[in-house]
Amino acid sequence: MTFDEQVAYYETHPPKCIEQFQAVAIPAPDIPIDGHAGDNINTFWLLRCSCGNESFFLHGYDYYAPNYGMVFISPLHAQCTSCNGKTLLLDTDKHGYDPVAVGGPVSTYHGLTEDGAAPALCNCNRCRAEKFQLTVRFEFSSDNFDYPIDELIGREADLFSWTSVIGSCDTCGFEDVLAEFECA
Repeated sequence: MTFDEQVAYYETHPPKCIEQFQAVAIPAPDIPIDGHAGDNINTFWLLRCSCGNESFFLHGYDYYAPNYGMVFISPLHAQCTSCNGKTLLLDTDKHGYDPVAVGGPVSTYHGLTEDGAAPALCNCNRCRAEKFQLTVRFEFSSDNFDYPIDELIGREADLFSWTSVIGSCDTCGFEDVLAEFECA
């Protein structure tokens, strides 16, 4: 599969971790994001609740990581500000390349297993408000289709190597990366 064919595939096949949302592929926002070097494919998905609302609270865990300082870690849940439905958005022990292809979690901090991790609502880094329009970015290696593994055929969209949750604050409009995870 050519690079352009892979881009087209990933832009029309959202990962299963966001299948409970009405996910709409959008162009990349104009903010810096982290990721792996090289020819990677990035897709961006604007999330809507099943009720159609685009405003969410983002639940996760605050954790002080010695090498990084205070970080917001998974599992992450998005709670609709209209219907109040709360949906799992991302669990780094279940979603991404390593959990799907290798069968185990990445060596990432996890809110349910780290001592000192505390449930928290994400806040805007500018005005401290708690409601966001959420966009999720997924990074894919351009070689995911080069060496097909029978058990993973048809699951290529779940083999993302990095993900970012980007929030646009409902109060002040500030757009920022709220959480990022390396998944491979």
